[in-house]
Formats: sequence, C-alpha cells, structure tokens
Amino acid sequence: MKISFKILAVCAALAFAAAGRSSADTVLMKDSNSFDGKIISRDNGLIRMKSGDHEIVLPIGDVDSVETNDKVGQSVNYDAIERRAAERDKELVEKTGLKAPDRSFVDEQLKMFFLGDEASSADARRALLDMVKDRNPFRYLQFLLPEINPLKVGPLLEVMFEMNPKDMRETLEKYAVGPSEFARAASLRCLARLKDRSYLELMRRGMADEHTEVRIAAARGIETFGAREATPVLLKALTDDDMRVQNAARDVLSVLWTEPGQPPLNFLQNAGWVDFWKTKAAGTAGAWDSAAPVEPLVPPGTVVQLD
Repeated sequence: MKISFKILAVCAALAFAAAGRSSADTVLMKDSNSFDGKIISRDNGLIRMKSGDHEIVLPIGDVDSVETNDKVGQSVNYDAIERRAAERDKELVEKTGLKAPDRSFVDEQLKMFFLGDEASSADARRALLDMVKDRNPFRYLQFLLPEINPLKVGPLLEVMFEMNPKDMRETLEKYAVGPSEFARAASLRCLARLKDRSYLELMRRGMADEHTEVRIAAARGIETFGAREATPVLLKALTDDDMRVQNAARDVLSVLWTEPGQPPLNFLQNAGWVDFWKTKAAGTAGAWDSAAPVEPLVPPGTVVQLD
C-alpha cells in the first residue's frame, strides 16, 4: 500500500535542495503529528520518506522540523495520514475551487511550463488558459505562488494576468518591487496593460533599475501609456550601457511622437532626438526631469534569497 499525501504543486521552479541524510529521520508536523522513517528526497515542495515498507509523501509547508535518529518507522498511523489527507483536500477545494484531479492537472502543466522545451512550455500555457472556461485555476495558482522560486515566476505572473487582470493588481504591485528582476519586469509589463496612469511612477522607477530586463519593460510600459512626458528619461536611456535599452528607448520615442497617418519619426543620431525635444518640451505638461534623483524599484545589489 502506498499512501500519497500530495498537497502542494509538483512544480520544478520551487527552490528546495536535498540535504544530507542520516540513518533515520523523524518528521514533526505543525499539527503535532510525527512520522518516523528514512527521508528519500526533499524537493518540489514535498518530503518523501520510507517508513517501514511504505512510502509517505508530506508537504514541506506542513512540516515543523526534521530530527535525525535511529527510528525506522514501524509506529506510523496510516489511518491518521489518510484522515489528514482528506481534511487537507477539503481545505484545498475550499481555498482554490479545484478538486484533486484538476489540481493534479495544473501540477503537470506547471512542470511542463517550467521544465519543458519552448514548444512544451507553450502547450502548457495554452492548457492553463483553456482551463479558465470551466475550471478556472487562478485561485490555485495564487495559492502556489509563495512556494515558487521568484527567479522563475515571471512568466507565470503573465499567464495569471491573462486569466484575471483585475485580481492580479495587488500581486503584481508586490512583485514589481520584489527581489527578482524577472518578476519585476513581468509585473511592469502587466501593470502597464491596465492603463492606470498611477502606475507610471513604477515605470519611472523601473527606468532606474540596474537590470536590463526591467529597464526595457519600463520603457515599453511608457509606450503603452503614451506618456510623452517621459521623453527626457527616454533621451537619457539612448546612452544606456546596454544596446537593448538604447534600442527600446529609440523605438518608444518614435511611437510616442509619430503623428497619426505620418511615417515613423526617426533620427539617425541621438542629437536629432535631443533637438526635437527642445521644440516640444515647453508644450509637454509634467515633463520628467531626467536629472532628478529617482528611487529604483529595489535598492541596487538586491538579490533573491533562496531558502
């Protein structure tokens, strides 16, 4: 008999590393239960342990601590495990709106989304979005977000935004000022699409980010808002250390200042844009001061700290 106690998503993006093993282990749960045996693996948000002739799978989120000792696991109460699994499954249905088979389907799609090649990842993305029609996975994905490696979560934030833009506001605002540059960039792209001009300040701060991906996302966000007042900051970005940021700034300036029905406005030299702005600055309300100090989204040197 194999007891499965799968509570959290099996997602390759979670950051748990296997630790050294001793002769035996006791896993102490937050609900005061404990299980004796030998830990086999500790990854994907799950602890797998051999207890006697059984394998037990426990969610790391429910584990209080692990002790090493010489117990081999003959005293495990499997009825208690099954009862607890049923209770947690009921809790998850209430929290996420998905029954176990649907959660398992999401888990499998997430594995392909994060681990698969480009084609497999695209297929998984489509599968997750297709679920919205009759068994929306949005709440389940929200439930999983805290357990997903911030360095990998960016693309998933954009998928979730496609599912439910309105309810992603708070989450995106959080990740926009979080430690992962990839999540910051994804958040800026999504927030810009909401067309709420209160988010322009985040774009301005994003232009001061030390990471290229974030500066490009911020520039494209300015484009989405049609914010001509940001021209001075875009002019400054024309001399950015990264050519990709320079190109993005040049593209955005062209989009912002090309009049309807006219050919795209372009200048071969940066000086052309500078001279052009001199003719427009006085008539542009609220123009940003490119020399003014701007607080970046996160302090320079911020990195993701993985447990």
